[in-house]
Amino acid sequence: MIILDEAHLMDHETLQELILITNFQMDSKVPFLLILIGQPEFRETLKRRMHEPLAQRITLRYHMAGFTSDHEAKDYVTHHLKLAGRSDPVFDESSYPILNQLGQGLPRKIGNLAIGAMTLAMVKREQLISSDHIIQSSSGI
Repeated sequence: MIILDEAHLMDHETLQELILITNFQMDSKVPFLLILIGQPEFRETLKRRMHEPLAQRITLRYHMAGFTSDHEAKDYVTHHLKLAGRSDPVFDESSYPILNQLGQGLPRKIGNLAIGAMTLAMVKREQLISSDHIIQSSSGI
């Protein structure tokens, strides 16, 4: 298995090399699995005529959409807090809709906003993170 992250940053020559390495088959079996991971603009790159040979070799495509509800954002944040060893409420309930809205439903942005808000609350020596903490810390993200 070969996993290439940040595929949207690959230049034309690199994408052409991927065509070559995906041409190899041994006894009618594919010798490896190639996974390309990239930002949404990678889909646009593959739509270009010059990249059609590579696009034709892709058998499965998946687009990870952002969270569609505040509840998903809450689940995401509380899951990461549990992984860090916190099971008690860290964020005020009213903060999750703000996290989801300002983070545009994107897990990475929501995580960055949450970290910024926790840092601000720590500096202010406040225990519960509110929507105000998120809004104040969002200007730097």
